[in-house]
Amino acid sequence: MSRAFVKDGDQEEIPAVPQRAFIPQGATNFVTVEGLEALRAERAGLLAEIEAASGGEDDVRVRRSWLAARLAMLDSRIASAVVPQWLTRAAATAGAAPAEARFGSYVTMRLSSQTPQAVRIVGADEADAAKGLVSVFSPIACAICGHREGDRFSTGLSGAAGTIEIISISETPVPLTCSNNEKTAAAGGPRKNIMADIDAAIRESKEAQNAKPREAASSATIDADLSPDERLPLVNERGIGIGHAPNWQCHDGSHLMHPAIVINLPEGPVHAHVRFGEKPDAAAARLLSQLCPEAAPLLKPAGRKVVRSKTETELVYEYKA
Repeated sequence: MSRAFVKDGDQEEIPAVPQRAFIPQGATNFVTVEGLEALRAERAGLLAEIEAASGGEDDVRVRRSWLAARLAMLDSRIASAVVPQWLTRAAATAGAAPAEARFGSYVTMRLSSQTPQAVRIVGADEADAAKGLVSVFSPIACAICGHREGDRFSTGLSGAAGTIEIISISETPVPLTCSNNEKTAAAGGPRKNIMADIDAAIRESKEAQNAKPREAASSATIDADLSPDERLPLVNERGIGIGHAPNWQCHDGSHLMHPAIVINLPEGPVHAHVRFGEKPDAAAARLLSQLCPEAAPLLKPAGRKVVRSKTETELVYEYKA
C-alpha cells in the first residue's frame, strides 16, 4: 500500500486506493465516445464527493486525501485517453460497416459449438464482461481483432475457446450478450457470466501451453545490440500492433506477445526480434544482410506461429532462404 498520504505525528494512513483497470505499458489508452463521457462523469462525481466530505477534522482530511488520490489516477487516464477517428460522432452517423473487427466494433461471434455471443470491444476502464463489453487488451478481443465477417479460425487453444467464427461486425449498436439471465435468476438459479468464462478459458489454455517446452529452442538468436530497455512492439495473434514494452518486460514472464523472425538457413535456423516501428519483412532483410553481407539469398515467407516458453510469448514469422 502506498504511504503517499501520512499524517505527521501519529503515522495515520489513508485506506488503500484501488488501482484502475490494467493497460499494458506503452499501449494507447483507446476509449469510446461513451467511455470518455463516463470518465468525465466519474471525475465530476469525485469532485462533488471531495466538496461534500463531512465529519470530524481527521475523518474529512483522510477522506479527501483518499478521493484526491483517486482523482489523480483518473485525471491521468483522461489525459491519455484517445477516441479513434472512426468512432467520432460524424463517423458514427455515416454508418459504414468496418471491414475488420477493431476497437469499438460490435462483434457477433460463435465459439466452437456455443450459442452466438455479441460483444463490443472497448477501453480498459469501460470493460464489463457481464454486459458484453470486453477490454481491447483481453484475450478474447486480441483473438478477434483483425478478422472479417465469415472468418472461422482456430485460436490454437483447447476446449470451448478453440474455434471462433465471426458472424457479423458493426459500428452501430446491436444488443449485447449479457451474463445476467433474468429467467434463470427469477427461478432461483445462478447468474452465468458468459464472456468472463470465455476469457478465463482462453487464459487457462494459454497458461497450460506456456508450461510446455518451447517449440523452437534450437535456433540461434542474433540480437547483440538489443538493450534491456529498448522497446519492442506488442501484437495480437493476428500480428496487429497493440502497443510496445521494454525488452526486459517482454522476457520476464509477463507473456506480452511480441513479433520475432526465424530464417531457416542450411546451417540451421537463426532468430531475431522485430524492432519497434519495423515490419517483419524488413527485420528479416536486416538480419539476412548481417548474416550474408556480400550476397544475400532471396527470402521466402514460410508462415507464422505463436511460440511460448516459460518467460515469453512470441509471434514468430518464419522465412526460408
